[in-house]
Amino acid sequence: MRFMLIEKNGNRAGACEAGAPERARYEQALVRAGVLLASERLRPGAGDAAEVAGFWLIEVKSKEEAAEWVRRSGMNARIELREVLMPDEFAARGGVGCGS
Repeated sequence: MRFMLIEKNGNRAGACEAGAPERARYEQALVRAGVLLASERLRPGAGDAAEVAGFWLIEVKSKEEAAEWVRRSGMNARIELREVLMPDEFAARGGVGCGS
């Protein structure tokens, strides 16, 4: 199963730099465990709302395992966990997946 771990830290000045050491340790743990498929950081936007700072795409055996990776982050950021539907899973649901 694939999951996207979406890092949200708001649009706080310095939030990205302040969390860099924790983020690096977390990402290395994902790599060592062999679960990391992709990871990207995003440039800050102009708004004040809770903002996506980046994401990790992982492949694990269950939602519970993915949730455990969220708990292990050790970062001072909110991480949203979302399952990624593969094309065959999306088709099996009759194209339904948004919000379900």
